[in-house]
Amino acid sequence: MARINTNYDKLAAGYLFPEIARRTNAFLEKNSGAQVLRLGIGDTTEPIVPAVLDGLHAGVDALGKTESYSGYGPSEGINSLREGLANLYGERGLSLDPSEFFVSDGAKSDSANIQGIFSDDCVVAVQDPAYPVYVDSNVISGRTGKASDKGYEGLVYMPCTEENGFFPDIELQTFIDIYRLPSEYKESTLVYVLKNAMHQVNDKIRDFVLILQSAIVAETLEAYNAALVDVYKAAVMHWARDGLLKFFETANRQKAADIQADRAEAVKTPWIAEANKFIDAITREMLATAEEYGVVGEGRYAGGFRVAAI
Repeated sequence: MARINTNYDKLAAGYLFPEIARRTNAFLEKNSGAQVLRLGIGDTTEPIVPAVLDGLHAGVDALGKTESYSGYGPSEGINSLREGLANLYGERGLSLDPSEFFVSDGAKSDSANIQGIFSDDCVVAVQDPAYPVYVDSNVISGRTGKASDKGYEGLVYMPCTEENGFFPDIELQTFIDIYRLPSEYKESTLVYVLKNAMHQVNDKIRDFVLILQSAIVAETLEAYNAALVDVYKAAVMHWARDGLLKFFETANRQKAADIQADRAEAVKTPWIAEANKFIDAITREMLATAEEYGVVGEGRYAGGFRVAAI
């Protein structure tokens, strides 16, 4: 028997833009003559330009002649179009190969279709607020729990606020992805352990930073050696992963949380050991530079510079 996808029942409301239109129309009925600034889906206001019309006509005419009929086009997009896009970006100083372009029927379907290449246990993070299809397509495909006042269970929401320049904390999602963290971890917990790990790592490299500062001027770790930024982040994330062992916060897995906490001391050494390896790599590089300038052991300490923060 064919059954309906029950994940549709999880959708908390109708599609956003029709709902905006419904509320707008209801408002206008009660407030005739009011001018409304519409920030919903929007619509086109001008006719199609002649160049586009000519291209459409030429394409249709070509399909109507035996000598120019082309059949199905390439799945990645018509080659001439991809070459034209590459040339357009080239005129703007960006060198791209036509093979780097994928011409599809739109971002909505792509957002849903691309999920097919990922396993069901992948953690999904969305910016908040987000374009509706980013959330709804994940709900329909069964990657979330039920909806609540705080959003859908199982989704990691990355706030975009005035305080962070309306740009989500990508590093937080990187931490989630690399260590395949379960969705039960609260975002506030993840932020806490990352910040605490930064303090721990910074404390371990502080003296080496001060020694290095006495030899060269560098405001950031990236300014000193950009390659060390990823090493620093790895140290912080490994240290944070250890810190998460005692914060397995979930409403329905209290027993598992208690077991996780009991095991924390037993399994913490590998994470900290790996973090210390990354820290050693950073400090060795700093000492090597200080030795080149002949300042190791001279005791000339300047103000420590700011290391790249996650």
